[in-house]
Amino acid sequence: MGRVHPVRNALAALASVIPAVAIAVTYSAWRGGLGADVAFHWDAAGRVDGVIPTGAVFWLAQVIAIFSGGVGAIVSLSGRVSARTKRSSVTWAGFFSGLALALWLVPAGVTYRAGSAEGAHLDGWLALLAAFLLYGIVVRAFVPRDDAAAPSS
Repeated sequence: MGRVHPVRNALAALASVIPAVAIAVTYSAWRGGLGADVAFHWDAAGRVDGVIPTGAVFWLAQVIAIFSGGVGAIVSLSGRVSARTKRSSVTWAGFFSGLALALWLVPAGVTYRAGSAEGAHLDGWLALLAAFLLYGIVVRAFVPRDDAAAPSS
């Protein structure tokens, strides 16, 4: 079924794993500028009122991204899954991959930028959070809309 569009399916598989790669790359790039904790919650006035250990949020986000990205990649490359099922599955897998990326990138990014968890301000990072929640739509866009007709014998 899905083997008729190998390039699009491969692109969907690649897009599925990008969040896990992005988490690993940013962790490697920023780890020297992050302390033991990253900002994780803000009060109504925008002041940090909650922190989480940097390693804990990194590993939580990475495990979610690897699992959901792996599911998305496997489904994308499967020739035994209908286009409709494939599109639905990669949309949800992409949503969770994007959520994982936001879970890591927003707290780590604001903390890295501020130089400390206590001085972190959300500013425009909330828009990034919202954008990453739509990541499933990006992955879905690569998956063909229909199954090609089976070759006649």
